[in-house]
Amino acid sequence: MNLEALINRYYDQMNENDLHVISFVSRNIDVCKDKTVTEIANYCNVSPSTIIRTTKKLGFHGYSEFRYFLKKRG
Repeated sequence: MNLEALINRYYDQMNENDLHVISFVSRNIDVCKDKTVTEIANYCNVSPSTIIRTTKKLGFHGYSEFRYFLKKRG
């Protein structure tokens, strides 16, 4: 499964901040796969906990697992 399929699968559970984060990540996968949760939060002007909550809504245990997913499947 790729990122677009995950977004479509969990779209109804996302709030405005989640969609903002996902939009940024999906447009910048190559940048995001090598950044920390704090760096992504700074790019999106949200807190690191928002990033973590968003990745959990996509079915991951946390940001590390999400980043691994981006590196492998993006």
